[in-house]
Amino acid sequence: MTVCLGILHVHSFKITCQLIIKSTLYLYVIYHWFHLIKIIQMC
Repeated sequence: MTVCLGILHVHSFKITCQLIIKSTLYLYVIYHWFHLIKIIQMC
């Protein structure tokens, strides 16, 4: 029983990690896009 709960906990932890990594990457990309657009507009 505890083994099943442990596996579920690890699985949800992995999903949470993936979500955090994906959202961080998206924010990073968006942030850089805004900077590129600003630089292009200044030219």
